[in-house]
Amino acid sequence: MQIPGFPCGSYRIVRCYSGLTQSVERHIAITSETVITNVTLASALHKRVEMLASEHRQTPNSLMSEAIEQYVHRQEKREQFLKDGVAAWKDYKETGLHLTGQDINAWLERLDAGEDAEWPECQLESGLVRHG
Repeated sequence: MQIPGFPCGSYRIVRCYSGLTQSVERHIAITSETVITNVTLASALHKRVEMLASEHRQTPNSLMSEAIEQYVHRQEKREQFLKDGVAAWKDYKETGLHLTGQDINAWLERLDAGEDAEWPECQLESGLVRHG
C-alpha cells in the first residue's frame, strides 16, 4: 500500500500526549506482512502505556507491538524448553542413558579451569537394557 507523497510506503505519526502536541517521526514500512488489530486495555494500563511511550519517545502502538513481540518470543522459547524436557524424559525412559549431577559438575569445573574438556559419557541406568 503506497501512501501518496510518502516514499517507500512510509508515513509520519503525530501524537498528542496530555494536551502537549509532540511530533514523533517514525518511518514504518507498510507491507503485506503488517496486520492492524485492536487491543482492549484497562484505562489505568492505557495511561501507563502512554506515559512510558512518551518517556521513550515512541508511540503507544510501537511500545505495545514491541512488548507483544517480546512476550510471544519468551512463550515460544518456554514451550520449546518444555517440549525438549518431555522428549529428554521419554528418551531416558526408553534407553536409560543419563548423566549424573556429579558428572556435569566435574565437567563444568574442568571447563572453568580452562581445560578443553569433552562432554561426559552417558551412563546406562542399572537394570535397563539399552535398545538399538
